[in-house]
Amino acid sequence: MDKKEKLFNDIFRQNQDRIHRLCLYYESNLSDRNDLFQEVFTQVWLNLDRFRGEAQISTWIYRIAINTCLSFRRKEKKNPTCQLNQEILADQEESSYDSSKDDQVETFVSCVNQLPKDEKTILSLYMEELPVKEIAEITGLSETNIRVKIHRIKGKLSKMVTTYTEEV
Repeated sequence: MDKKEKLFNDIFRQNQDRIHRLCLYYESNLSDRNDLFQEVFTQVWLNLDRFRGEAQISTWIYRIAINTCLSFRRKEKKNPTCQLNQEILADQEESSYDSSKDDQVETFVSCVNQLPKDEKTILSLYMEELPVKEIAEITGLSETNIRVKIHRIKGKLSKMVTTYTEEV
């Protein structure tokens, strides 16, 4: 195993859970989410030689992941047939829904998926317990702006979850 393969394997092991959760916030369809996850790590592999070490490797990977997720969403919007197929698949997945799943988690994820992409990005990084400084580096926003946005997103999500719960 060469040096690049070893480095990639270490990166994959250390980041796979986080990236999988990030993909969950951008794609609810399991098949597309797995494709997205695979695409993120394909991009990491292809660009590993270009990593300059100016930021933490996790910050660099998050940037790749977020850009890949956003790119996927843009392509999805341009292809309405793809969206229709995803809705059909989602309906099929819901019909086989295991009732033992935690309803609170499902409600939360549903509300998160309604957030605009920039808020979803910040929230997903915050939920991964990244420091505000690192979130700022990833998003290109100031630390103060990140703190304000996190506070507002929490309030917005709280209202969304309350409304959703009252409707059900």
